[in-house]
Amino acid sequence: MSSDRAETTMPCDAAQREMALAARDIELLLGSIRSILVTLDGHNRVRRFNASAETVFGLTAGSAAGRDFFDLGICWEGPDVRLALEESRRAHAPVRVDEVRCRTAAGEERLLGLTVNPVDPAGDEAPGALILGQDLGEIKARELKAIHERRMQAIGRLAAGIAHEINTPVQYVGYNAGFLDEAFTELLALLQAHGRLLEAVEAGDAPAVAAAAAEARRVAGETDIDYLRQEIPAAIANTRKGIGQVADIVRAMRQMSHPGTGEMLFFDVNASVRDIVAVTRNAWKHVAEVTLDLSPELPLVYGAPHEVSQVLLNVVLNAAQAVEERVAAEPWRHGSILVSSRLVPGFAEIAVADNGPGMDEAVRGRIFDPFFTTKAVGKGTGQGLAISHAVMTRHGGGIDCLSRPGEGTTFFLRFPLEDGQTQHGAA
Repeated sequence: MSSDRAETTMPCDAAQREMALAARDIELLLGSIRSILVTLDGHNRVRRFNASAETVFGLTAGSAAGRDFFDLGICWEGPDVRLALEESRRAHAPVRVDEVRCRTAAGEERLLGLTVNPVDPAGDEAPGALILGQDLGEIKARELKAIHERRMQAIGRLAAGIAHEINTPVQYVGYNAGFLDEAFTELLALLQAHGRLLEAVEAGDAPAVAAAAAEARRVAGETDIDYLRQEIPAAIANTRKGIGQVADIVRAMRQMSHPGTGEMLFFDVNASVRDIVAVTRNAWKHVAEVTLDLSPELPLVYGAPHEVSQVLLNVVLNAAQAVEERVAAEPWRHGSILVSSRLVPGFAEIAVADNGPGMDEAVRGRIFDPFFTTKAVGKGTGQGLAISHAVMTRHGGGIDCLSRPGEGTTFFLRFPLEDGQTQHGAA
């Protein structure tokens, strides 16, 4: 009899150990989840409060356990969370609360995204609930940091090209300055010779007049007046052009490198396009011709200018790299990039079209995925378009792409316009 009891007890002990191990594994798994995870019983009493919930709400699991979720000292803005719990239980379906603000017991403001899921009751108990959530403030902070890092990386890659772009006009400004200095010296000598001749004539000194006239003829013979008459205006015009190019690049770089505050305001997106084309010139000038077709009717758009500049930078650089890839494979091909703007119903639209190799549907469907890239190792992080998508979504607009293998790619950026908006930017 005793041996029978022993044989019966051993499997039970093994099963209990397995259950204990399974329970421990579940606890470890739930504890490692980075999302907020709170489970409630049918009376909204806290049954589980994971580490992320502790961090976000500033409470320990022990202090929250068994207490009414709405008596934890968390001050919710509005009734959305309570209503979501009621609706989830009633409909027996998940209910999302996309953005809800709260103030923790410690007085910290939080912006959360929550999903309330119903939990089947055990026995006669009322239905419970599983609340999953994320700290949207933290997510947005990470996005802004990623945008800033991406912008700084892009500016770093552009630095050598910018230096070259500035160096070229500076070189011919320097050359023209040297030429004008020599021309001034020659013309001054000629003026001085004629001045001495005039003085001799006014003095009535015939020998002096003859000597001064001979000197004036000699200096005039050494000075190519026709050449100077043609080249001096050209040198001045080229110098002004060079100074203007440098000024444009510096202005565009100042706009690009300004850290910004994230402040939303009305701005001229056509001007942002011109700035980006200026600072990226060294990336495309050897492989493509860039054409601008910017609508003068485009209104000012509402957004964060430095974030939009980052999106434009990503898209234009991608176009330049795509064209470079195709021209390298097909040296006879003429690369082209068209950047245009226009009004479409409800939106201001920027389009960046290239005649690069294009993408098939499988690649095109993944280009906005974080860390997805078709570039070689070290040539791209796969974050640029994902960040661009997040920025455009946050602006209430969007970014789309049309592409066909062998035909090229066009990216469309759309910025929402207010009803009746008529305030225009400069074309």
